Amino acid sequence: MNITLHNHSGMTLQFSPIGATWLSCLLPLSDGSIRDVLLQCADVSQNSEAFIGSTIGRYSNRIKNATLQHNFTHYQLIANQGTHQLHGGVQGFHTQRWQMINQQQNRVIFGLMSENGEQGFPGEVKATVDFMLTEQNEVVINYIATTDKLTPINLTNHAYFNLDGGGDIKEHQLYVDADYYLPVDREGIPESDLKSVTAGDMDLRELQKISEHFLRSKDRQLLNGYDHAYLLNPAAKNLQQPAVVLVSSDQEVTLQVLTNKPAVQIYTGNNLKGTKGKMGIYQNYAGIAIETEFLPDSPNRPDWPHQSSWFNDKEFYCYTTIYRFSVGKK
Repeated sequence: MNITLHNHSGMTLQFSPIGATWLSCLLPLSDGSIRDVLLQCADVSQNSEAFIGSTIGRYSNRIKNATLQHNFTHYQLIANQGTHQLHGGVQGFHTQRWQMINQQQNRVIFGLMSENGEQGFPGEVKATVDFMLTEQNEVVINYIATTDKLTPINLTNHAYFNLDGGGDIKEHQLYVDADYYLPVDREGIPESDLKSVTAGDMDLRELQKISEHFLRSKDRQLLNGYDHAYLLNPAAKNLQQPAVVLVSSDQEVTLQVLTNKPAVQIYTGNNLKGTKGKMGIYQNYAGIAIETEFLPDSPNRPDWPHQSSWFNDKEFYCYTTIYRFSVGKK
């Protein structure tokens, strides 16, 4: 049974407890029409390829060779992308039925218990994801988790946005407040340390069309588009100013993303072709995912310059991401 949230501005959201999945985002425009700015999977129980709208865990993004190494202890995870683990494994949080803890007109809270050893991860984890729709057309997502044993945790939502409501997203404008990005190989695995965004033609610090120099960068050529993590600048990870801005091609819809996570993965849907959606088959670049998270493979890289993604039984995992929508040409 899907859950519907709405506010007095006429904005409506839908969610499914399977994968704690964000299904739709109906936004009233300035002319009175309604635009759905999310991609929607055809079947939430068959959503393991593109992860459309799913809540991702226990660890979002990739872990190299599906292995964890911490203080001379080795853990073998379940691989689901070649030899690597992606988005928590074959039976990650996106495949599981979450319990609905609370529902109100503008809010729903889902909970999940992940057993010790699930998909190879140590420790039992109890997680909640809290979706709230404000009167300011903000979708506020609060992630909270606890564990009884040292384990990496990295939750995010894998919504694909298309602010035009259809077509591809290459004529959207994009801004990311980050001086550094993480180069990866063809499998999306980090191959070096962080680099300056100017070094690889990956600079998004000024609002620009996604199509601009789209496949000129060697990094983007490798993956047929953006599928890269950006380390956010300090002012962009305190929920006070946008870390990411996305503007529709007709400039009618603007999305600001605020977070207190240290990084964001920008993925332009480079491999969406053939994915079954609610209204038909998607093509590449049908949507863009903006995944707030820790850097990929960071459990194995304690040298990287952000807070550790390992949490113990005395710590709370507590992070927030806000998707703030506005309409009307600026």
